[in-house]
Amino acid sequence: MDTIRVLYVEDDATDRELTARHLARHAPHIKLELATTVAGAVDVLEGGGVDLVLSDFRLPDGTGLDVLEGVTARNLSLPVVLVTGSGDVESAVRLLQAGAANYVSKRPGYLQTLPAVISDACRWYASSRELRQALSQGETVYKALLAEKVV
Repeated sequence: MDTIRVLYVEDDATDRELTARHLARHAPHIKLELATTVAGAVDVLEGGGVDLVLSDFRLPDGTGLDVLEGVTARNLSLPVVLVTGSGDVESAVRLLQAGAANYVSKRPGYLQTLPAVISDACRWYASSRELRQALSQGETVYKALLAEKVV
């Protein structure tokens, strides 16, 4: 299985440790790079080298939506998965409408689902990127054909 490099943005030391241990044991192909703030996440994003962002929703200097906006503002084609303590439908809809690839509610057992959520988000993003590239190439060819016909 290919290595997935994840920027994990979490300010709670206990949650960071539990998540890191769980992924090391059950999904060793997922490698974490840690940040504890939105500003720290932006620093890592500017350095590149990650395949996915996994961010807690509440952070000391903002929210996971701020992290998502940081990804979008830099035109990075990265899936962002938000982890939230509130698992209500309204929060989920808001996060997905903002562009999150997925969200995970911090409920008992959520760590067991995390490897699949991360892998699925990466696969979906890769497929969607390939589709966008194919559509773009098709559009270029179509425009070229139209230009030839018009001239």
